Amino acid sequence: MAILYEVTQTNATGFVTIPGDDRNDIIDLDLKEKYVFSAYEGFAFSVDINFRAYYIQPMTTTKVYVDILQLDVLYDFPSIALTATKIAANTVRLSGATNNIFPNTFYKFTMPDFTEAILPPDTKEDFYALNYYELPQPTEIEYTYPFRIKSAAGGFEPEQTNDLDLFQFHYWNYDSARAKVIEVVSRGKN
Repeated sequence: MAILYEVTQTNATGFVTIPGDDRNDIIDLDLKEKYVFSAYEGFAFSVDINFRAYYIQPMTTTKVYVDILQLDVLYDFPSIALTATKIAANTVRLSGATNNIFPNTFYKFTMPDFTEAILPPDTKEDFYALNYYELPQPTEIEYTYPFRIKSAAGGFEPEQTNDLDLFQFHYWNYDSARAKVIEVVSRGKN
């Protein structure tokens, strides 16, 4: 036997309906609970992700819950402009507005020496103009967020540490991409 996990999402704000959201196509409820609500790139959201550890009592289908002793976030959320804050022993708040989540998107700038450079949109380097913005292809991406969970002993189950992956679909959005391009252009030197 082994320790199993339930995942629930509470206090969700900022999420909008996304036409064609692949999360809606997941029928298996055990799998679907491991998918954080989908989001558009650049749209601010917040959600509390709650983990519960349990084992199945032998010879029954009864779930017996055990305490979570430690919860470690293994994903580098700041790399996509999100924050993961532990707010309880078994809860992480995921919040922010994603940025630079599509690896094939790029911004090409004219630099002060009149060369061109591909830089991130939040570059701190001086530039004269944004020359080109490359739209991502495809316009949807799935991210995997690994967590490590240490749970208390219970029944015949010893104290254990297990890894658990959560997932999230992110979608490109014209309005947020346009706003980012306008903001980047406004920072160019005259």
